[in-house]
Amino acid sequence: ANARLAYQAYEEVFSSERWAALDKAHANKQRPLWASTGVKDPALPDTLYVDALVAPNTVNTMPEATLEAVGDHGEITGNTIAGTYEDAQAVIDGLATFGISYD
Repeated sequence: ANARLAYQAYEEVFSSERWAALDKAHANKQRPLWASTGVKDPALPDTLYVDALVAPNTVNTMPEATLEAVGDHGEITGNTIAGTYEDAQAVIDGLATFGISYD
């Protein structure tokens, strides 16, 4: 949920008038980096985070075993982040139910 909302913020920033002016001045566009997207829990699919965090202009770093798993049986089906922002926000909002403050 956190990564999805981060990507939403990225889209908002880089679709703004401010970015258009910076782009016109040849500014370099930053890209979101999903860092170390290997799965630590062996009960979960080994490509879980890679499959779930596919979007244009992103960078993904992962352990070699995860890279091999993605090549073998990953399910990269296009942008998996766009259109998920409301659900992601609901997950973040739901943390309060467990006494967790996200702010």
